[in-house]
Amino acid sequence: MALTKVHNRMINQNIFDVVDFGADPTGVADSLSAINSAFAACEAAGAGTVLFPPGIYLSTGTVGSSGSTNLTDINIVAYGAKLNSNPAVASNYSMFLSWPNLNSIVVSGVYADCNTKTAFGILINNESATTSCVSAIVEDCQIENIHAIDDASITTNPTGIYINSTFEGDKAIVRNCIVENVTRAKAGLACTGITVTGFRLATVEGNFIQNVRHSGAGGDIADADGIKVFSKYSTVGAQNVYYDINALIQNNVVYDCEGRFVKTQANGQVKIDNNSLRINSTIELIENFVGVDCQTGEGLVTNNDFFFGGTFTGGGSACAYKAQCPAESTNAFRSFTQTFSGNKVEIVKNIPYVILPTTPAGSSTYSFKLYLNILDNIVNVADADSTFTTADQTTERPAYFMYVNNSSWPTAANLNGEMHWKVNGNVVDTYDFLVLTTGSEDYTGKWFLHIHNNVKYPTGFSRNLLNPSTSYTSNLSISGNNIGTNNTGGVYCTFDFTELIAPCDFYNGSGSRTSGPASYAFKNVQFNGAFWKVVDATGIYLSGDCTTWTRVT
Repeated sequence: MALTKVHNRMINQNIFDVVDFGADPTGVADSLSAINSAFAACEAAGAGTVLFPPGIYLSTGTVGSSGSTNLTDINIVAYGAKLNSNPAVASNYSMFLSWPNLNSIVVSGVYADCNTKTAFGILINNESATTSCVSAIVEDCQIENIHAIDDASITTNPTGIYINSTFEGDKAIVRNCIVENVTRAKAGLACTGITVTGFRLATVEGNFIQNVRHSGAGGDIADADGIKVFSKYSTVGAQNVYYDINALIQNNVVYDCEGRFVKTQANGQVKIDNNSLRINSTIELIENFVGVDCQTGEGLVTNNDFFFGGTFTGGGSACAYKAQCPAESTNAFRSFTQTFSGNKVEIVKNIPYVILPTTPAGSSTYSFKLYLNILDNIVNVADADSTFTTADQTTERPAYFMYVNNSSWPTAANLNGEMHWKVNGNVVDTYDFLVLTTGSEDYTGKWFLHIHNNVKYPTGFSRNLLNPSTSYTSNLSISGNNIGTNNTGGVYCTFDFTELIAPCDFYNGSGSRTSGPASYAFKNVQFNGAFWKVVDATGIYLSGDCTTWTRVT
């Protein structure tokens, strides 16, 4: 068994075996005092390894830190050992690892059973407000049966594994861990499987998280999330401005979380890749459940497998992915990128939305560039019966692939930046494709919308590509889409022919048209960058400038 190399004060000779301090590896006697004596000895040395030999260790309270300012670097190694956290009534923490001057920590092989009496599995915290934690690693651990009972002594949000650095830390890693059964009876608390906050580099990889629940009692439905990764932030005016980080959330399996599978809040880049995110059981989702809630400056959500089974309740406003941007920060201009690519969303019981795009949080300038890429995703619905009917469109399918609630957008006059959206190569089974909901704004010159080579199936049922809306952009590039039957699947919002972007080849629906032929009761609009072509029931219109149109029959 190799120990991770850490700060130079960590020397191999400083090994503090809990059994040497009187801990009982048979699990019969209470080992709380003995285990904490081993931690105290490590604190006195300033650095070292607290070792749990294989066995079962009964603890009737919290093990770990006494708050010593002397300790800087520590390993906790417990392969083959089980910490039986079994207080008489309740405890806030199973393993509390918080120090004023924590430089580095590695926790390996801890198996903690919290026995539905302890609200927290492993807490790691660097308390210093002026010095970073260089490295915090939790690996190969198993935490189960976390529960916040309804007792005045319980003050903490139930969490499996938590890592924080008060002053921004350098690197945090949680890998190859299991967190199962995070619940609560006490009102107003939020449950989480794994949380990492306050580090410049964060990796959450190869973990299994299952059954993170709110109580639901008396309508007390609070967040219950699988994985959270947050950066530090400062407050500017009314906004929390998040720091830049680089984070990877990869190869995790997250089952049955009633709030979110994954939530991130940060600037910088966060990649959420190749995770299995599933609702399998009879659970109650919070009203605004979000599969991946990506509130990041550059969010890359790629190659994930979403599954919504058939027995959950709640989730009246649920979605698989919400693309949110953090506040613009104090910079005069910020660029944000959100990418949702190569994901598969499998739906047995429908949710109302697949994707909810938003703009950055409000500011006095609205000076941002926003790039939204929705690429090569699959949304599949398992019909309840073998015969597809029109009614199935509304009862078994998400209402929208992309639902744009632009009521919170800046007005066109106040938007000083640009939005560039690419919606390409998606194959989706939803009722509608892309819908704007509110407002009466012309975002031409500020919102550039590229929609190519998408398929909405079953294609035999009539729906629209762009639904009617009083808010719109004429900067459209649309081609190669198969949305519904002939004479459907088209553009039903306002546009100006002169502002179209090549290539365009789409069915024209209703809506106001500017700079087109005198009559716009036509079926097809094409633009190759040099010529505009409009097809109606009996012939063709051609133009090179959208001023003079020539009729060809």
